[in-house]
Amino acid sequence: MTKFAISLPEPALPARRARPSLAHMGFRFLTAAALFATGAAAQPLQPAWVPELKPMSVEIVRDPITDSVSAFAVAQGDKSQLRIGCAPDQYRGIRVYVVGREWLDANHRFTRRATLRHRFDDAPAERSSWRISGRTASLRPLSLVPDFIDRVLNSDRVTFRARNLEDREFDTVYSLRDRAAAINLMLETCRQSEARRLSRR
Repeated sequence: MTKFAISLPEPALPARRARPSLAHMGFRFLTAAALFATGAAAQPLQPAWVPELKPMSVEIVRDPITDSVSAFAVAQGDKSQLRIGCAPDQYRGIRVYVVGREWLDANHRFTRRATLRHRFDDAPAERSSWRISGRTASLRPLSLVPDFIDRVLNSDRVTFRARNLEDREFDTVYSLRDRAAAINLMLETCRQSEARRLSRR
């Protein structure tokens, strides 16, 4: 068997570049800074993540035993809901609930109340008192419910910031798209349900 030895030519070394002068480096730095400033001014800040939000819907349930009808206008968040409506077998009038994906922390242990922050659209954030039961928060006092509904009717979204049992804050955004149709149907259904309840007395 014949063996062949192949010799490869040695690679040529790259030519050394001349070191740029300090004046040239300073010019390049100023040019880059100017381009960065121009780009920053032309590009407004964008949110890191914008969730895909569903429009509001209406949930109507008739009790198979009492024929009592409950109705809720429901705004969907990330595995949670903002619910506005009535349940005549449980209470009178309209109430506002946030039903979350996490167990909520109550600031006041004896009253089971918590202060949540919420913000309609780009308006300043507000603080409000909510009664906590597990993963559910109910707006208190009930006298605030009409004003809250009015804000819903005049907004496109509402963002809530709450605190869980691990003392960690989390935000939830609710879409209020199609709010007028959902709120009006809920209110009319609740009105008729209350009228039927009174007629059975």
